Amino acid sequence: MSAESMFVAHTRVVTVDQPCRGFRRIVLAGEDLRRASPDLLGTLPPGVPDLHQLYRGARPRRDAYVKVLVPPPGGVSADPDLSAGFRAGFLAIPEAERGWMRTYTVRSAGRTRVDGHDVPALTIDVVLHGDPDDADDPHQGPGLRWARTVTAGDDVNVLVPSADAPAWAGWSPTGARRVLAVGDETAAPALISVAEELADPFGGFDGEADLVLELPAGAELGDLIAERLSVPAAWDASRPLDVARHGRVRLHVGHRDGDDDAGSPGAATGSWAQARLAALLGLRDADPVEPPPAEGEAREWSLAEPVSGADRPDTYVFLAGESAMVRALRRLAVGEGGIPKRNISFMGYWRQGQAEG
Repeated sequence: MSAESMFVAHTRVVTVDQPCRGFRRIVLAGEDLRRASPDLLGTLPPGVPDLHQLYRGARPRRDAYVKVLVPPPGGVSADPDLSAGFRAGFLAIPEAERGWMRTYTVRSAGRTRVDGHDVPALTIDVVLHGDPDDADDPHQGPGLRWARTVTAGDDVNVLVPSADAPAWAGWSPTGARRVLAVGDETAAPALISVAEELADPFGGFDGEADLVLELPAGAELGDLIAERLSVPAAWDASRPLDVARHGRVRLHVGHRDGDDDAGSPGAATGSWAQARLAALLGLRDADPVEPPPAEGEAREWSLAEPVSGADRPDTYVFLAGESAMVRALRRLAVGEGGIPKRNISFMGYWRQGQAEG
C-alpha cells in the first residue's frame, strides 16, 4: 500500500458497549474520517442524522477493515509520518512510544456529534479472548487489553484508506453462483457483514450462500446480528437461519468442542466448522483434515482471482479465522471438495497460542 492510498485519522472513542458475551463494541468518530474511502464509510440513507449505532448504521463494503494504532500503557496513540511509507514512519517512532497496530473489521458506519459537529463514525466489534485475570494467558495481547480498558472520550488514531482508494478487504468479487463462507469468532463481524450484503434484495447477488460461524463455548451473537437480517426472537441457532427471501442466504452458527465455560480458546478451533463445510460440499463421511504446516511467520492471506462474464465460477469459498483452522479448511475444500485454489480466499486472522488481540 502506498503512502498516498492511506492516512492516519485522528478519532475519539464515542461509546463502548458489550452487546453480548464475548464481544466488545467500540464506536470511533472524527472529522478526519471524511477523507476516508467511500467504500469504508458506506452509503448513508438521506434524512437520518444519527447513524453510528449498529442497527441504523450504513454498511461498509463487505469485510472492510481498518488498522487501530493501539497506544502503549500510559501513552498516546501513535501518529506516524507516512511520507516514506507506513512501516518506515511507524518504526521511526521510539519503541517505548510506538505502541502496536491491530486490524479490525468495520461493522457499520454512520455519523454522530463530537464537540458540537456532525462527523463520520465507525463501529468495530472486538472478540474478548481468554481470561483477563490470567497473567499467563497468551491471548491477552495489547489490542485486547486496549479493548477491555478503553473508555468513551479516549483519543485513538486509525490507519484508513484514502478517499480515492478502495476499502481494504479480503473478499474477492468472483461473481460466483454459490458462496461458502466459513470463520471463527474473530471473523464474526466480517461474515455477518457479508451475509447482510448478500441478503440485500438490491445488492445484485443472484445465487445461493451458506455462511458458517464457529464460536467458543458460551459465546453469543446477540446484537451482533443486525435487524436487517430479520432474526426471529426464538431462533434456534442449531438450525441454519434463512436471512434472505426464498432461503438463498443461510447463516449457520455453532460452538466448537472442548472449550471451557469461560469461552477460552484453549481448544483447537475448526472442528465444528470443518464438519459443517464438509456437509455443505457434499462430503458427508469426510474424515477430519489436519492443517498443513504454517509457512514461516507470515499470516495466511490469499485472495481468489476476480473474474467476470463467462468465466464466472460455480463456487466461491471465503475462509477467515485462526491460521491452522483456515489452512485445514482450505485443504478440505481443494482436496476432497474439488474447489480450484483460484476460487478460494483465505485469511489467517490469528494464531493459536499467540497474542493477536
